[in-house]
Amino acid sequence: METINPNRFLRRCLAVALCSSLATIAHADLGSNLALSGGADGSSKGGGSSYGNVNDGDLNSYWQPSGTSGERIGVKNFDATFNTVIIRELNGATTGWRLEDHDTNEVLASGSTLGSERVISGFGDRQMYKVNLVIESANSAPQIAEFEIYNDSDGGGSSSSSSSSSSSNSSDSGGETVRYESENAVDFDGVVATNHSGYSGSGFVDLLNDSNSYIEWVVNQADSGNATLTFRYANGTTANRPMTVSVNGQVAHSSVDFEGTGGWSSWDIQTVTVNLAAGSNVIRADATVSSGGPNFDYIEVSGGDGSSSSSSSSSSSSSSSSSSSVPSDPGSPLSCQEANTVRGFASLGGGTTGGAGGDVVTVSSGTELEAALDNKGSNPLTIYVDGTITPGNSSVSKFDIKDMNDVSIIGVGNNALFDGIGIKIWRANNVIVRNVTMRYVRIGDKDHITIDGPSSNIWIDHNTFYNSLDVGKDYYDELVSGKNDIDNITVSYNILRDSWKTSLWGSSDGDDSHRRVTFWGNHWENANSRLPLFRFGEGHVINNYYDGILSTGINSRMGATIRIEGNVFENSQNPIVSFYSDEIGYWDVQDNIFSNITWEEGSGDDIIAGPNVQSTVSYTPPYSYSALPASDAKGHVLANAGAGVISNCVAP
Repeated sequence: METINPNRFLRRCLAVALCSSLATIAHADLGSNLALSGGADGSSKGGGSSYGNVNDGDLNSYWQPSGTSGERIGVKNFDATFNTVIIRELNGATTGWRLEDHDTNEVLASGSTLGSERVISGFGDRQMYKVNLVIESANSAPQIAEFEIYNDSDGGGSSSSSSSSSSSNSSDSGGETVRYESENAVDFDGVVATNHSGYSGSGFVDLLNDSNSYIEWVVNQADSGNATLTFRYANGTTANRPMTVSVNGQVAHSSVDFEGTGGWSSWDIQTVTVNLAAGSNVIRADATVSSGGPNFDYIEVSGGDGSSSSSSSSSSSSSSSSSSSVPSDPGSPLSCQEANTVRGFASLGGGTTGGAGGDVVTVSSGTELEAALDNKGSNPLTIYVDGTITPGNSSVSKFDIKDMNDVSIIGVGNNALFDGIGIKIWRANNVIVRNVTMRYVRIGDKDHITIDGPSSNIWIDHNTFYNSLDVGKDYYDELVSGKNDIDNITVSYNILRDSWKTSLWGSSDGDDSHRRVTFWGNHWENANSRLPLFRFGEGHVINNYYDGILSTGINSRMGATIRIEGNVFENSQNPIVSFYSDEIGYWDVQDNIFSNITWEEGSGDDIIAGPNVQSTVSYTPPYSYSALPASDAKGHVLANAGAGVISNCVAP
């Protein structure tokens, strides 16, 4: 369940009233336009346009992306069931589109043109955090004036069809069908290409012509059981290109045929049946001949239940009993496959792949890092850092990953140190930072890593962050923080230590964006406060180890809802609180260990969770996962958190 923040609800109601007075269009028969009460974000925007123009009720304003394919505009946070969408395009440029659930990539409908009024229904009654319109192709950059959302009380959501050019992506074989685009696969030995027509999404994967080439997808299932995998592929040769298909490291089919399709723009499908576990599953196809594999457009998983609950759901399918990748020995390092699997919120929205499959560069100084970011083109980019980055070998006060997508910054071995300078991720999507050490940042934003919105799908993993407590509390700022409209963030297996201000999410009580962040497997040590401090939105703090909280630990504020699960708190004061807030925050506590804890009352309306720690809300994150029991969490974190642990798993 999500606890409603009454002040935020009032602001939304006021926004609806204001926007309704500006609207030049009306659909009284459909009820109110729910999009007017929500927010909007997208993949890019051209000069003079804004994401918010699609839900401002004004036909004279519009969103226009910078490209003509693979672009996205989403409407979110409208907090209601809907069954009808209306898209209003001004310039008639779109030639291919799809409507999809942001968290699961389930396609609700698809078609070719949009036109001045495209009414889309027939996908049933839905409730989700964000619904996306994906522009698959267009003659020129489209101009989307309005993205309207309705709950048609006359049954529009239950009808079998609505618009002649829209079609539901449901399966007749039982269970849900979920599509995973190959360009978003977690790993592959090849490139994302667009030089052959007929693909869906923003491209396809062209595997290398090598017997060692492969592709891996991570797919999510709510329940275990048999499922059908449908591979859409092209093989422009006349020779078969068979591949071995494995599930979670075990061979399921030793030789699956991918025969010639008559051309590289001619696509066919191949299906196999496999057994999937509940939770995350790694599907891998390995080439078995020297010519490699075919080109892959996507994989679809049908039968059973794909993991596709919306952010407002509290379904038990995401509980700790639903299996994900639990290590066989929690006190040992993760396997590379486990370490390289994105967990938590960053696994939603198509997943987080960073620069995988794109350009690669290695840098050893700040000026080289600046140049690599400045010169990024349209391809994904992986930057390996092999050296110490300092203000002295840089000409900037921070490294901006700004107005760009698909970037990874990965440390080489134990050699990547950001000494006195940090990173800002700003108006960027699909970004990864792994295996680096950062310390003593006093310039730029004074944070080691700042995430500013609109940004989504950010993975901060296996890094070490530290400052010093031998200075005043304002001498440094945060280690890792986020603010404004950000979503699908995972902060996992990091060491965060020796800090006055550690991890702030929401810059003020007025920063009311509905951010969603997972904190998984981190080691929080010898820190004063903000571990994390979390305003609004949804958080999941799972299998962390806390040692030496000096003042306050997890601080839930301004109506935030946080599940705190399977953690160990030792030698600490006030590990869970709602302090210094105009409105209290909430927590759902499950299987945590508290050892040598001091609880001290705050002032005024401040709330401490202990000593008899109880839940104040019921909340389950909208993804499948498995939590280790708290008794295993400390050893697991000590074996896995921090830079250097995964050097062999991320080596160039």
